[in-house]
Amino acid sequence: MDVWNQPFPGNQSSDSFNVASIYSFHKYGSFSAKPCDTFGPTCKSEAGYGLRNAYDNAQSNLATNGHGDLPVYITEFNCYTAMGADAVNQPYLTGKNVMDMTATASCVAAEVGSLVRFPDSPQMINLHKIVQTLLPTVPSGVAKNGM
Repeated sequence: MDVWNQPFPGNQSSDSFNVASIYSFHKYGSFSAKPCDTFGPTCKSEAGYGLRNAYDNAQSNLATNGHGDLPVYITEFNCYTAMGADAVNQPYLTGKNVMDMTATASCVAAEVGSLVRFPDSPQMINLHKIVQTLLPTVPSGVAKNGM
């Protein structure tokens, strides 16, 4: 934010220059840090409102720094990353691809629902990744997750 009005190169601020016209961020779910072998309260993806909380925080922080009119885009999000499948330290995920889990669909639905329920929804969201690829070196045989 300190260099918002500074063209590159140079150190001169100019009110007619803005470094960007939107603010975008990526948000992925986080899986339990402790190893688990059954899905439950201590072995789960991030809560469905995690994406909404991140969106609200981005808007709030931009407003605090004088950029409250800047649109906020969510350019990548998902409940699990590709690394969430076949995690060696997570027995529950061994041999599974996260897109085969019902928890993934319900988490993504909660994330999207939390964004569109209120009138100040982001103008753009992008669920990431949209493909599955074969990967014979992991127990599930699948890499990357998609929907």
